[in-house]
Amino acid sequence: MFSTSAFFAGSRTIGEPSGIAMNHQQIKVSDEEIQSKPHFVAFEEKLRKALSESLDIIVIYLHPSLGCGVDLLEWLETWQERFLKLEKHLYIVPGNVNQLECLEVSHPDQGLKYVANANELEAILSDVIPPLPDQTMAPVLTSIEAAPQRSEPKAPQPAIPIAREEEHLPKQSVRMDVGARVLLSGEYVCAGCHIARMWLKGDIAVECANPECPSSDAGWDLTYELF
Repeated sequence: MFSTSAFFAGSRTIGEPSGIAMNHQQIKVSDEEIQSKPHFVAFEEKLRKALSESLDIIVIYLHPSLGCGVDLLEWLETWQERFLKLEKHLYIVPGNVNQLECLEVSHPDQGLKYVANANELEAILSDVIPPLPDQTMAPVLTSIEAAPQRSEPKAPQPAIPIAREEEHLPKQSVRMDVGARVLLSGEYVCAGCHIARMWLKGDIAVECANPECPSSDAGWDLTYELF
């Protein structure tokens, strides 16, 4: 039997508290746990929890009591398929030489991922897991880089020239009564039916000539001043 306890610190065992950032999950079952419940059930409780964990690399340490037969291989294949459906990857660490040999003769279609020792596991995980950022090497901003960027003052925008036609718009509402002398030449609309006509300065305003106007003597409103 070979030891599987000497692995790097960037990992954690399912169910154990962690105070640092981890990059993969470890699943282990102690001798006490394996004695208090069926062998496979003790692992499955932690495997089911790993399905919902955020980390997508899972390392399972097999207990020697799981044996090394076809049942073990089929059980591992079933769980590997569950993890793959969630885009997670399961790596297997055998608990003894017999389990290692069993994994080595497993069918290629099962596609089980296993390692023989701690060094091999570390090499594999270093390839699939990006290294944690080194906070001590964070770049220090210079005073210029750290200072908030101020927007450049915008040059005053030139005034938009007013169209010449706007000069002829009435500056205020002008109502001209029927019978009154026209003081401003321009376009007027009947206050009763809003039909438009031109009146020239000096004319005498008369009633609206529209036969359908409801109030032909309502007067006229200036809409466009000529002169």
